[in-house]
Amino acid sequence: MKQLNHLSDLSNTEALSSFHRYVRDVNEKVQALRSNINLADESSICDGKKALLRIRAEFQKQYRQLEIDSTQSPTHEVLYQTRAPTIRAVRRALTSVYRHQIKISQNN
Repeated sequence: MKQLNHLSDLSNTEALSSFHRYVRDVNEKVQALRSNINLADESSICDGKKALLRIRAEFQKQYRQLEIDSTQSPTHEVLYQTRAPTIRAVRRALTSVYRHQIKISQNN
């Protein structure tokens, strides 16, 4: 979550307003997912994992587009440098959800 907040702050410029809105939306989706996932229910965990995979795929697509549209401005460069940490944060969330799914499966 810290990475998404940092990315949102960095992208809060006129030139990157659509990307900023996208990051804010992703942050809200992840927050909602964290609030609504039931870690005692395998179906809920599976749904959460699928949602995170979709978020990660869309994020990677947005970064690729940002790279294509990128100018030589320092802001774009800084945003692009946040790509790996942001994707790692989503990957850690996926790993956590996957571990809970394994625990649930082993208990059944």
